[in-house]
Amino acid sequence: MAIRRRLPNILMVIQLVLIVVMIFQLNVISDRIGTLTGDVVADGGSADVVVDLGAGTADPGEYENTFDIEGAPVLGDLDKAKVTIIAFSDFQCSYCATGEATMNALAAKYGDDVAIVFKHFPLSFHQYAQMASEASMCADNQDMFWEYHDGLFENQASINPGYLTQLAGELGLDTAEFDTCLETGQYTAYVNADFTYGTQVGITGTPGFFVNGELVKGAQPQSVFEGMIDPWL
Repeated sequence: MAIRRRLPNILMVIQLVLIVVMIFQLNVISDRIGTLTGDVVADGGSADVVVDLGAGTADPGEYENTFDIEGAPVLGDLDKAKVTIIAFSDFQCSYCATGEATMNALAAKYGDDVAIVFKHFPLSFHQYAQMASEASMCADNQDMFWEYHDGLFENQASINPGYLTQLAGELGLDTAEFDTCLETGQYTAYVNADFTYGTQVGITGTPGFFVNGELVKGAQPQSVFEGMIDPWL
C-alpha cells in the first residue's frame, strides 16, 4: 500500500528528469547547428540566426548613418546605394571566407545599388586574425584594401606574419611603408574599436552582417541576402 501511495510521486520525479534531459539535448543540438554557418565567441551565441531589427522603418540611404563607419573600407558608393551592408568579419574564419565570397557576388550582381562596409571582428582563438586585420588597414593606406582583403581570404591557410608582408609585395605595395605601419601598431586601436563596437551592436560571432539595419548572423546563402535586398530596389 505504501508503495502504491508513493507511485505518483515517483512517476513525477521520473518525468521531471526526462524533461531536464530533453532540454539539455536540445541545447546541445542548437549549439551544434550554430557552428554550421559561423564561428562563435566565448558567450556561445549561435551563428545562424537572422534577427529582424526593424528593416523598412527608414529610407535606404539613411542606414549607413545609423552605424559608426568612419574610416571603414567601402566597396561601392554609399551615396548611390539603395542597400548598405555592414560586414563584421575575421580573416582566419573559414565561414567568413564564404560570407565574403557572397558579398563579392552581391556587389557584382547589384552594382551601384549595394554598398558593402567592412568592419573588423578578429576572434581571440584565431592566432593571426588581429594582425591580419591591422595589415589589411595598412594596405588600405595605399588604397589596396579590397585586393589585400581578397588575398587573405583566398589564402587563409598561409596567414602568418611573414605572409602578410609577402602578400603586400605581391600586390605591389610599398613594403617598407607597409611593414612600418604594421610593426608600429598604427591600426591596433582601430581594429580593437571595431571589435568592441561589433559587440555593442549585437555581433556575437563571425561573420555578421547588417543589411539596411537587419542583422544576419552566419554565412547565409546568397539567396537569403537577395531576398533582403530586392524589396529595397
